[in-house]
Amino acid sequence: MPISGIWYNPSAGDNPTLKRVAFINPRGHQTRDPEFAQILGELINKKSFRQAYTGFGLSLLILASLTPAEWELEIIDERDEDIDFDRSYGLVAVTANTQQAARAYEIGREFGKRGVPAILGGIHATVLPEEAKQHFRSVAVGEAEGIWPAVLADLKEGGLKPFYRSSGPVDLSLMPAPRYELLHGERHNLVWIQATRGCPRDCSFCVASSIFGKKVRFRPIDQVVRDIAGIKALWKHPNISFADDNLVINRKYSLNLMRELRGLDIRYFLQSDISLAEDDELLRLLKESGCSMIFIGFETVLDESLKRIDRKGFKHRYLQRYSSLIQKVQSMGIGVYGAFMIGFDEDTPESIKRLEDFICGNHLYASQITILTPYPGSRVRKSLAVENRLLDLDWSHYNCTEVTFMPKNFTASELQWAYNRLHQTVYSPEQIEKTTRYFIEKFKE
Repeated sequence: MPISGIWYNPSAGDNPTLKRVAFINPRGHQTRDPEFAQILGELINKKSFRQAYTGFGLSLLILASLTPAEWELEIIDERDEDIDFDRSYGLVAVTANTQQAARAYEIGREFGKRGVPAILGGIHATVLPEEAKQHFRSVAVGEAEGIWPAVLADLKEGGLKPFYRSSGPVDLSLMPAPRYELLHGERHNLVWIQATRGCPRDCSFCVASSIFGKKVRFRPIDQVVRDIAGIKALWKHPNISFADDNLVINRKYSLNLMRELRGLDIRYFLQSDISLAEDDELLRLLKESGCSMIFIGFETVLDESLKRIDRKGFKHRYLQRYSSLIQKVQSMGIGVYGAFMIGFDEDTPESIKRLEDFICGNHLYASQITILTPYPGSRVRKSLAVENRLLDLDWSHYNCTEVTFMPKNFTASELQWAYNRLHQTVYSPEQIEKTTRYFIEKFKE
């Protein structure tokens, strides 16, 4: 029951299960479209797809590190295991992105029925805390590292406040090593690590800049190296990925980091923008330090659409050089994993065919093609709401593979059809064979 804004658990003082906390990553729907579900089922069997879409996020592993030793910790990844709602817990902590939100709310209600205090954090809860509070006893708003000690202290004193709000950006130098040992190594083909946080690009479809800030913060490099050593102690051949929105956005930091990674004998991939291809020294160090693939957000090949994505037109400056810069990166033996979206107001059937030709013609190592999705808190959503173009769908449809708004030059079903066909072409056996032959020949040179 609530007392002065604090949730009080009358049995907390003598509850023998008080010191057990469950950290839960909810399952989500990769797609609700039946035709794309079949296409996706075939893609999941491809190595490049599995490498990019498996792994357990860092946030809960960091909170586990911030939890005192007297607590018993359980990590539950609902993509691989079921939740035992009748198991006794002193606290349940859930993180969720938008496409997981509907399931997260179910989890919050189930534990609520059993009187178990549960708290929800993550980007979705940060953007829509009042909505989240309808399903959880408490909601964490903002970066959770600075919130978590207060959550545990309040629980010890009797209960949780309705909301915990971050007081500002977290000092990343204080970030502990994630508790990687809590993971089931065989279930997660990819291990996440983080060196920086924040992104100055502020793209219209993204909310990262508004939540984590436009100013980039940096972890001490020795801490990053320490985390990698911890990963290597647990996985014989770890597939490491940096979770940073744009790891190489600061040249000095990036060069120093890559120099330290050179002697670690690892393979990793990261996220960046195509401007890194202009820096020969950086490309050389990326290759020497074990970078095997770079995830790059090209977004679209349409001039007008790219102009409007970020306020400063950064991506648009590189549009005419996309192809030559891709070739330059891949000539170094580093694969480019290109990210693209369809559904912009300028998109037509002809432009989607142009995108298909661009992806296939540039022999991208892999591609992530999504449908423009109006996430809560994004400028895209605000614009579509003003134009009354948002479709009345629950959050489980916000998985980037379904149409959640009314397009300009298609019906919703026509855009979905075009999206499905694009995947079938780009990931056809014939196209994969062409790409494979390209890389074999390239690496012979």
